[in-house]
Amino acid sequence: MNDEFVIISDFDGTITKKDVGYNLVRKFKKDKSWLDPFNKWKNGKTGSEEYTRAMYSGLEIPMDILYYELESIEIDPGIDSFVNYIRNNDIIMEIVSDGFDFYIDPILRLNGLEDIPFYSNHLEYYNNFHMKTEYPYRHSTCPWCGNCKVQHVRRHLSAGKRVVYIGDSYSDIYAAKISDVVFAKKRLEEILSGMNESFIVYETFNDILDVIKTGKFIYRYNDLSFRKCFREI
Repeated sequence: MNDEFVIISDFDGTITKKDVGYNLVRKFKKDKSWLDPFNKWKNGKTGSEEYTRAMYSGLEIPMDILYYELESIEIDPGIDSFVNYIRNNDIIMEIVSDGFDFYIDPILRLNGLEDIPFYSNHLEYYNNFHMKTEYPYRHSTCPWCGNCKVQHVRRHLSAGKRVVYIGDSYSDIYAAKISDVVFAKKRLEEILSGMNESFIVYETFNDILDVIKTGKFIYRYNDLSFRKCFREI
């Protein structure tokens, strides 16, 4: 098994081509009041838990319709080759998402990726189509994210591992800032550029695989002891 680094990846817009949760709500929810907290989140004025509660409150999608929709979700064209490589080389990969398990789990299964562990928010179905949101990985004191991705990164840092992080959006910022290698695109690329943070630009997982295979990427933090402070935040 690779003892040096683990790979942590976002899901929506990273492994999938589009934000699955956003597009499901936009298509099936008639009440558009959720757009106000969503736009506040995009502008950094509220946390993701607040806007996702608003998104899914009152949303009704029968399960048979949901699974029909999920069968058409497109994933990154390079993910199969990427996952085959990490499987063959005993590299640990995890998915951390501020989205929800009700669509992540079936999409992974539909694409033969069910062996990749994922950590996300939870959505409970009852009476076939009503939904209730739960946040099992919320930070105990910080209300900003439904799923605190920083805590997942810290878990590996505490075990002495390096972390390679892959993301594309707002929810990836804080986890990316404490990771050793960051692959970024779209909004995450823009934000990290504005912060003068170092990262590697990618378009697909094929680009990431090319870099991983060389093993020549440069860690952002040379001294592991320097990052002990991140575990205490």
